Order: sequence, then structure tokens, then C-alpha cells
Amino acid sequence: MSCSALLRVCSLLLLLLACFWDCSWGSGLSLEAYRSSIQEALSRVESDKGPLKPEESAFFDEKFPPHLDVNTKSGEPVQVDNGQLLRLVKESLETDQG
Repeated sequence: MSCSALLRVCSLLLLLLACFWDCSWGSGLSLEAYRSSIQEALSRVESDKGPLKPEESAFFDEKFPPHLDVNTKSGEPVQVDNGQLLRLVKESLETDQG
């Protein structure tokens, strides 16, 4: 499975988790802002083939910290674990295929 496909799967799983998990921890990022970050990330990785560029890795580090609070549709904040996504980004920097 390519890096782009893995990122797409992980992003969609994280988005579904953010939409339907109902917990209450602090204030979080709006669901629309999180969705927009995911869409931007997907467009960045789909446009290039091969290893992920360092500036793309920096984008992922900035937009997807290991633990991010995202508000559900009902406004309840949920902590999203982006650890798997960040591991995939790190792996894509280390391989020729990306």
C-alpha cells in the first residue's frame, strides 16, 4: 500500500473518530478546520510521487500534533491521536517510495 493510501485511510479513520466520539476535554479545534487540514494534507501527498519532502513533513507536524482536541458535530471536544499518521510520515521520509 502506498504512503498516500495509508495517509488517506488514517485520515478518514481519525475524522470518523472525531465526528462520533463523544467525550469532554477542554476546548478543541473545530471539526471544519480539522477536515480542511485533512483535505489539504491529502492534496499535498497525492500530487507528488516518491519520498515525502521535508517541508511536507513539517506541514504534518504542525497541523497534526500527536494529540489534538477536535470538536464533534455536537461541540464536544475529543482528543484525536495522530501518532499513527505521524509514524507514516516519518517512514515516508526514510524510504525511496514515499
